[in-house]
Amino acid sequence: MLDRITATYLEIARAISRSQLLIILARDASLKAQLEEVLLADAHYIRVVVIPTNDTWIRDYGPLSVEIDNCIAHLNFRFDAWGGKYDASLDDAASHALEEQQLFGCRMQHVSLVIEGGAIETDGNGTLIATRGSIVCEKRNRGMDQSGFEEALSRLLGIRHFLWLDFDGLHGDDTDGHIDTVVRFANPETLLYTTCSMHHPDHAKLRQLEREVLALRMPDGKPYRTIPLPCPGLHRDADGRILPASYANYLITNKQVLQPVYAQQNDARVMDIMRELFPDREIVAITAAH
Repeated sequence: MLDRITATYLEIARAISRSQLLIILARDASLKAQLEEVLLADAHYIRVVVIPTNDTWIRDYGPLSVEIDNCIAHLNFRFDAWGGKYDASLDDAASHALEEQQLFGCRMQHVSLVIEGGAIETDGNGTLIATRGSIVCEKRNRGMDQSGFEEALSRLLGIRHFLWLDFDGLHGDDTDGHIDTVVRFANPETLLYTTCSMHHPDHAKLRQLEREVLALRMPDGKPYRTIPLPCPGLHRDADGRILPASYANYLITNKQVLQPVYAQQNDARVMDIMRELFPDREIVAITAAH
């Protein structure tokens, strides 16, 4: 299983590095050398650095990029492994280590709030969508209510319009309902959202999510164009635990969209949806089922 997961990570790395620089964090010098030997022969836009971490999911603990007065800046929020579920001491320090190695050509602002990258989704025009449970959370930021977060995110990210959903996550999800697995912006007028079959254990909560998504409105009061993503199937780990498979957990890069697929009939349908919505980007299928 680990070999297949490693192969998927290498597949992701090669895809991203075709069109932009990719920084990979290695736990030690030995792994750094192995990765360079495997990747740098056919992938030139990769830099491997030694920064030990607890978890691989840097989307949640890495810095977030914002544009302020035509300048790019990085915001480093605190990370506590989704409300203290696991040890996160190394992950929480990773952005500081990246800054010390001077890997970015812009300044970094360190923020005391605990917010994961996968918990927020924006349209790039001042609208943010998120689930309350993964942000307005006592285990993450004690004593801070929704209005406090709205004030902070307005100041830090330039958000003017907030869309909040009540969703506590798919089966197997440690994040308390990160938005990046269930609802995404394709553009400022279009929302993609996760669905599943009637026999899936998440069916009832995803039907409720659908009702909430259909009720959302743009800043001008008009409804969004909403596109349901089909069911990715039911997937379990080696111990039989349900995994939070989702077609919504794609990655947009400068010239690509890396789209997870699950060896299901619906894979082809999702690829067609993404090609229609992102005609200026290459849609790259990444096998997410093992």
